[in-house]
Order: sequence, then C-alpha cells, then structure tokens
Amino acid sequence: MGFKEMRKTVLLVVVLAAFFTFMVLDERTFAAVTKKTRPAKLVIYAKLEDSNGRLTALKAAPIYVNEELKGKGSVTLPGLDAGNYRVNFGYLKGYEVHDPEGGETVVNLQPGKSKSVIGKYKAGALTAAQKGTLNAQTVAGKDQVKAPISIDGAFIGTGKVSIDLEARKQKYVVSFGYLDGYTIISPPKGVREIPILAKKTANVKAQYRKLNANEIDATAPTTKADPTPKKGEVYNLPVDVGLTCADPRVGKRVTSGCEFTYYTDNGKEPTNTSTVYTDKLTLTTSKTLKFFSVDYAGNAEKANTVDYTVKIVDKIAPITAVSKATNATWGTTKYTVASGATTLITLGCTDTAGTGFTPVGCKATYYQTTEKGVTSAEQTYDSTKGITLGPKPKSSGTVTLTYYSIDKALNKEVSKSTTFYFASSGTFTM
Repeated sequence: MGFKEMRKTVLLVVVLAAFFTFMVLDERTFAAVTKKTRPAKLVIYAKLEDSNGRLTALKAAPIYVNEELKGKGSVTLPGLDAGNYRVNFGYLKGYEVHDPEGGETVVNLQPGKSKSVIGKYKAGALTAAQKGTLNAQTVAGKDQVKAPISIDGAFIGTGKVSIDLEARKQKYVVSFGYLDGYTIISPPKGVREIPILAKKTANVKAQYRKLNANEIDATAPTTKADPTPKKGEVYNLPVDVGLTCADPRVGKRVTSGCEFTYYTDNGKEPTNTSTVYTDKLTLTTSKTLKFFSVDYAGNAEKANTVDYTVKIVDKIAPITAVSKATNATWGTTKYTVASGATTLITLGCTDTAGTGFTPVGCKATYYQTTEKGVTSAEQTYDSTKGITLGPKPKSSGTVTLTYYSIDKALNKEVSKSTTFYFASSGTFTM
C-alpha cells in the first residue's frame, strides 16, 4: 500500500470514529433532552359529594386550567409541559365547591408523569329570600373578552358570569384579573365592591384595553427574602423566612403581576417544577434557599441564593403543669370539683435549662378536653383567661384535660393529662 492510500485509510478511520462518537453523544444528548421534556398528563374530575361522603359525577361543572375553560365534568389533558398548572372548579348554579378551598388548586406536573385532581361540590341552593344575583362581565370596547373573574378571592369564571349569592350586609369584593395582551381601565385596580340584596340583581362590568407592542410586560419580577442574613450571621432560634415578589412597572410597559414563586432548600437550582412558595418557611437547621418568580406574562427572573446558618443549642422540651384549679381539691390521681361549682384552671409552662445553654423560653401551650369519649378540637391556651370547666359535666362525671407546650426553639413536650371529677351530674359547658 502506497503512502497516499495509507493516508486515505487513516483519514477514513478518523472520520468514521468521529462520526460514531458524534452519534453516541448525540444519542445521549437526545435521550437526556427527551427524558427532561417528556410530556405529562393532567386528569380532572368534578364530583358531587352527598351527606355520606359518596361521590358521583357532576357533568355540568365547568373546569378551568390556567383560567381557560377546558371542559365540564371531566377533562383529560395529555401532552402537557412539566410545570405548575392552576386548576379552578367554576360556579355551577345550585352547588358550591368545598374542596379544594375556594375552588382552586395548583398542580405540579413532573416530566412523563400523570396526575389526577378531584373537585368536590355540595348541593347548596339558596332560597329566594336568602339570595341575590350578581352579573359580571369583562369587555374591551363593545367586545366581550375572557378575563378571569373572582368573588371574595374565589375564582368564578371568565368573560361573563351570573351567580346567586347570599344576601348580606357586607359587600362582596369582585376582582377582574390579568388578561394577556390587555390592560384594565375600570374599575380602578380591577376591584369593585358590590352589595347583594335579597331578590335583587347587581351588575358590574370591567373595561379592558388592548395593549400596543411597546406596552406589553417584558420585565421579570424580583423576589426578596425576609429576613436576609448579614454576612456571618448565625440564628440561634428557628427563623421564619418570607419570600416577597414584586413586578414593577417599567416605563410605558404594563405590569402583569406575580404569578408563582418557586424555591428549593437543598441547594439545587429551582425550576418551574420546584415547590411553589405559599407561606413562610420555618428553618430549624442551616439551609441554602434558592428561589425565583415568574409573572403572568411569563417573564422569569434569575434564581436568587440566600444562605442561612441556624444553630439551635436548646434541645430540651418545656414542662407544663396545672398550677391552679379553683373550687377543686387534688387527690392522689385527680382533682375533685365542689358540687355545682365551676373550676378555673391555670396552666404553667417552664422551659428547663440544660448544660451549657440558657433556655429560650416557652412559646405556646395547647390543650384539649375529653368527656364521655368525645374530644374537643385543640385550642391555644390563653393565660389571661385560663380554662373554665363546669359548672357540671354530663353523666360521665369526669373531664380529662390534655395539654403540652412548645418552646421558642420548637422543642415539643410529650402530652400529659389531668382528670377533673365533678360530684354532681347535669350539663357541662366550656
């Protein structure tokens, strides 16, 4: 084989090697992208719940996704991008949504996964003497536009709605939301308070205007953490962190408003499939928070990073005891309350010291009562009022008081109980 032939052979080998390397890399890259962008599926049902908790299909109930009507009764949406979707169960005359609260929930879809959501309605028709009617619509000039309409913070529908409401002295707050490509002219800030009177109809209209290209929101929102630690700052108690989003107006461009704030607390970069921020985050250990927000126009800011150093020394739970019970005498196992009397109970909380630290102090005390097998809802103890039992219990003769405390480091005490015996029978009040 001559020199030229050898050079051609070597060149061919190099080209083939490069080609196969590219194919392998391309296949891996394609696989990674495919895995990351696999479509997700969302299935939504509207159900009627009866007094026994049984669910049946409610075929007429409107279902909205990201404030767009998708169908009635049940909706299946395949091929969705991963991310968060706002699901609303709309108004249906003669019924009311009780789950989810306010008829709205945010669903997080992961790549290639499927999720199901159920909205539960209950029959809730008002009588003519109890109700009035509210008609609300959104228009741009003379044309109707499908902008979102909410009443007292609960999404009702888009474009035009007619809803029966309970007549009341307090006015209803009607809100008109963001509509892509438009700005609201009236009412001011998109909010109107409307009185609803029995057997009467109230009408409200929101006027929108189509935006010019140079008015459309093109600026990302900004998000701040509060508190933001100073360099080297160490928190010796749990710290409650709030994330606040602002979507400022820039020049002639109209702000669309903040829609979602996403965050992680494990140091990973947040994405639109990360947890949505809804309330303050309580940090009991050192964490790295990363977060960003998006507005209704789809503008997203770059992720922010804040490091929190939390070192809690107090690891000992507080101790709670009955410090006083009026008209009652302590025996070996219980208090006995004088015949026909009430007892005013005082609970005392002590946060005990440990080796090498000063106790942080009690934060709150909680209690429940149990009588004849029925336990009350947990309540927060108010030291200015105490706990009143009596004057007489039901036929059981005893009331059990269960209580515990937590300290400012969130150390929780194991619940303990004290029994109060009433010598007389009769009725029991709290």
